Amino acid sequence: MPERVRGPAFLDIVTLAISLTGIIGLTSVFLEFKSGIIRVPRLLYLAYMAMMCAPFFVALVRTPKLPFLIPPIVILFVIYPLAAPHGIIFSTDPIFNYSFTADVVNSGFWAPGAGNGFARTYSFYPLGNVFMGYVILTAGLPGAAVYAWIEALLRLMAVPTTVFAIGRRLFSTRIAALGVFFYLGTASILFNVPVQQGIGIIFVGLSLLSLVMLTRSSDRSSQRRAQLLFVCVAGGIVMT
Repeated sequence: MPERVRGPAFLDIVTLAISLTGIIGLTSVFLEFKSGIIRVPRLLYLAYMAMMCAPFFVALVRTPKLPFLIPPIVILFVIYPLAAPHGIIFSTDPIFNYSFTADVVNSGFWAPGAGNGFARTYSFYPLGNVFMGYVILTAGLPGAAVYAWIEALLRLMAVPTTVFAIGRRLFSTRIAALGVFFYLGTASILFNVPVQQGIGIIFVGLSLLSLVMLTRSSDRSSQRRAQLLFVCVAGGIVMT
């Protein structure tokens, strides 16, 4: 019997199926959390998170097919409402982030595991908070002012540029400009901290841009550079 030839999209289909399985499992974990009785092992929770991102890992092997990346991208943006206790986006994160940043400002250094309460947990995801701490130390600005404006200004500079770059590569300059217009026209989009996850959205956008660059490039050296960029910005997502 002749060996079956696997289609070029076989890996993408498999990883997409893994991703959908991951979001189903993650939803069940969220329901368990909301019940108030937590019996889910942390490793299982992390496994579901990794499964959900499976289509993105294809970029480490070969150029992923763009249509297969759309479902996990949508999933990433609905995780927060799914996990919120009442399906409403709200956040106490700034309190704990500010507490961790205050430790950085007081000590002058980032110390993983330092701080009280949830600030200790946040110390293991230091990128945004340590950056804010050093802005406070270097510029001598009050912490409240830095938290109110710096991240939003960074997003204002970085995210629309990334949106334009993605739109121009996928469609055209005119459509890219229209995409930036709609992005900036969305009410409170630049200041919606729970959805944007601080400066995390910048790294999400750059990771999507690197994947687009990877899918649009035929040169091997350009693909390797795009893969390296993807690994770096994906690490930035984890560290925020």
